This record gives sequence, structure tokens and C-alpha cells, in this order.
Amino acid sequence: TTPPWRATFAGLATENLDAYLSQFEHYCYAYGLANGDAAAQLIASLRDRAANISAQIPPGTSYEDIKTTLQQRFGSGSGSSWLAGDFAKQVRQKDETPRDFLDRITMMATKAFPNYTQACRA
Repeated sequence: TTPPWRATFAGLATENLDAYLSQFEHYCYAYGLANGDAAAQLIASLRDRAANISAQIPPGTSYEDIKTTLQQRFGSGSGSSWLAGDFAKQVRQKDETPRDFLDRITMMATKAFPNYTQACRA
């Protein structure tokens, strides 16, 4: 039997969605999980703010669609230029508290503009 995926993602500013999804995809590959099983495991691993989006995801949604939804909500991609472009497009989601939105854009700003945030901390 396939052991359950024990890691979780909560959507906190200290978490790295890309790294989490990479580890998750290695797990799915190692255990030969089909798309539906991978989607169910991913949904089950979401906590806190990340779990709130599961209410918007209908049963039977593919793993790739869930992954895309997470990336749109919590930021993902490669390089600060991508993040900077994505950062500028962010809007508060209807189920997102103002505090959650602030935490999310702060996390993205820190990743998108690392030199600026380091200079501000000095």
C-alpha cells in the first residue's frame, strides 16, 4: 500500500510552494500515484489558509488544475522577474481575510525584490 503523504502546506509566508510541490511530485512518482490519487493526497495535505481554497475545488479536479490554483494563490514560478510580474497582478480573493492577503503579498514581495527587502532590514 502507498504510505500517506505526511508533509503539509499551509500557505504561510515562510513556506516555499515550489519546493513543496517538487517533493510532492517525487513522492507521487516513487509510489506511482495516478492523477486522481495525487489530487486527493494534495488536497488532504493542505492546512490553514491553503485548506481554505479546497472549498473552491470540485471533487474530481485534476492534480494539474489544483497545482495551478495553488500557484495562482500563493505565488510560484522561477526567478524574481517572474515574481515581480505576478506580484503586480495580485488581488484579494473573496475568501481571503485582509491579514491573509497582506501576508501573501509580503511573502511574494520578499521573494520578488530580495535586494530591496534586505536593504530595508539593514
